[in-house]
Formats: sequence, structure tokens, C-alpha cells
Amino acid sequence: MKNLIMVFLLFLSFNFYAQNKSMQEVKNDAKDIFQIKVMEFNAKKYPVLLIDTLDATHYLYSFVQQNKLILDYLLQNQLAMNSDSLMKFVETENKLKEYFSNTIEKDTAFINTATTLIINYLLTHNISISNYIVSDKYEVSIDRIASIAARFFYPNKLVDNGKGISMKLCVGALSFKDYEGDRNFLEEAFAFSAVMSSAQSNEQELVEEYKKIAKDALHMNLSNNNDIKLNRIQGAIWALLSKNEKLIKQIKDKYNEHKNILPFTLLL
Repeated sequence: MKNLIMVFLLFLSFNFYAQNKSMQEVKNDAKDIFQIKVMEFNAKKYPVLLIDTLDATHYLYSFVQQNKLILDYLLQNQLAMNSDSLMKFVETENKLKEYFSNTIEKDTAFINTATTLIINYLLTHNISISNYIVSDKYEVSIDRIASIAARFFYPNKLVDNGKGISMKLCVGALSFKDYEGDRNFLEEAFAFSAVMSSAQSNEQELVEEYKKIAKDALHMNLSNNNDIKLNRIQGAIWALLSKNEKLIKQIKDKYNEHKNILPFTLLL
């Protein structure tokens, strides 16, 4: 009986330890999520940043599966990478991976963003973080998130003598090149996940809404100069999309999916 009690106590002790992580453990494990590989296109090598799916036994496996779009956006946009250095090391993959690892190590803003998401995820799964003080969530208006989300629909060129317009779903840089507000990469990543998950669905509701709005914007008498007209059409489309009911609903739905890991509360 005494031996059984000792075994039981040892089991409880191991289980308690398994359900606790240190901040350093989380930061170290966060780096495993982000990878770089060399891929070849048209006989030329390129470095490609990607999210590792992780082994199914990894304690962050489900976290990654549920938040790939958010994590990928952060990797592609927040991480401060030198593109010239990436291309310099592309012929020696080991050096490229070493440079990538060192870059993540030094980019405290990026790793802190990823760590915040992971910690919030772990806390909702009853895994505590030693010496971690939970911060209050800040508030963000749905109008701000919607205005960010709208910008991922990027009207990039007038066609047919200004009678039509082409669009691409942008992943960050172009959409915010002239953004006047304060940028928050995590808010952008969340907005991006809302837009892209809709675009990747069979219905593509938001893409269809964009087409309707773009058609209306083209009929506005904005300018005879195509460069000026394109710039004004972009602004008109983004303004109209940011008030679109289906975009607002998509943001609300995505917020309900991810609210446990996000550091902000969405004001509906």
C-alpha cells in the first residue's frame, strides 16, 4: 500500500511538472514553429519562410494547426529579415538556417508577439507559466480591424482603358505602404486570417463582395488621369469594404475562434 501511495505521488508530481512551463521554455519552443528552406523555381534558388507543422506529439501542434494564417503573416511581415543576406546564404542552406535562427533570436518584438499568443493558448489549456504575470487585454474597435482587413484586397491596376480593375489579395507590404495609422502586426495578422480564410473557402464570399464594390467604384467620376483614378478607387474600395456587413461578420466569427489567444478585446 505504501509503495502504491509513493507511485501515485510521483505520478502527481510528474503531471504537475508536465503542466507547467517556464518563459524560457516557451520562447525556445516558439522558434521551432518558424522555418526556412531553399526551394528552386526556374533553375534559381530562393529562400522560403514557412510555418513548421510540428510533430503531432508536440505540445504546440494544435496551436499551430489552429493559427497558421496568423503565424505565417507575422513571419512574413514582422520578422526583421535582410533580404540581401538571405540571398547571400541561399547556396549554403546550413548558413542560411543559422542566419535565420540568429535573426529570430535577436528580434525580441517578433518573438514576444509569438510568445504572447502561445502563452494565452497554454493558459486556456490549464498549463501555467512560471513567473509570468497575466496582462489585461487592451481594447480594439471592430472599425479599426475592418479598415485593416479591407486593405488586403489590393486593387493594383486599371485595365481596358480604365473600364476595369485587377486585384490581388496582398500579404502585407503593398497594402500598408501608405498607411497613416500606427501599425500593429498582431492586429494585421488577425485581420489577414479573417480575409484569407474566407478567400480560401469554396464560397469566397468576401471576394464576391469586393467585386461588387469595385464595380460600383469604377463608375464613380474620380479622375480622367488613370494614376490618380487608381489611387482614389483604392481608397473608395477600402472605405466601402470596411463597412461591409459580410466582412464585419467574418471578423466577428474569427474573433470568436481566436479570442482566447489574442491580447486584445474586440469592441463590437
